[in-house]
Amino acid sequence: MEIPEKADGSADLGAALGKGTLTCIRDGIDMEEPYTGQVELVSGGIAEDMASYFFQSEQIRTLVDLGVKLREDGTVASAGGLIVQLLPDADDRAVQALENWLPSMPSISELAFEVSAFEGTDSVEAIMERFMEKAFQGMPGEFSVRILETPDFQWQCDCSEAKLEQVLISLGSSELDAMIEEDGQAEMTCQFCEKTYHFDKKHLQRLSMIAAAKGL
Repeated sequence: MEIPEKADGSADLGAALGKGTLTCIRDGIDMEEPYTGQVELVSGGIAEDMASYFFQSEQIRTLVDLGVKLREDGTVASAGGLIVQLLPDADDRAVQALENWLPSMPSISELAFEVSAFEGTDSVEAIMERFMEKAFQGMPGEFSVRILETPDFQWQCDCSEAKLEQVLISLGSSELDAMIEEDGQAEMTCQFCEKTYHFDKKHLQRLSMIAAAKGL
């Protein structure tokens, strides 16, 4: 599908997505269960819909800006995002400074392309420092950006064979026995990371016995 462009040349993902819902799942080491919130899309634009989610689901006024710059062949040249939220004890002057800064806020897609286009092997920290400095140019000195922490973000799915075993057990012993009779094995693929898990006949028989013992 060809993605339309905005006036500044960035990809108009809102026009490509259309109507639907936004679901946000929060999970953390201090949470017993993941929290899931869902809101209707207000525009199809990811940034605007994320801001709507924060306001509706978490009652937090939030500025969200995202941008993607595509090459002529449709591949991603650069992508970036910015989320600004006010802390409970935020200075009213900082709020006014942010409101004054908004009209001069640079294009995130162009800014991401600019700060990542340098030759060499710049660290993520160096790239992000340039990004933040340029993004908030024009803010009064007392409210200039100070980087307090740079977390080491990594893509890591928490799927496991044990979790998928529980999914199979929940099918019940009859369903598992039918699976053993018809196919002699099973394969399950994680919908998030697409890792595939294989369960042979003996494995399925053991899970069937566990399901039967649970009365499933």
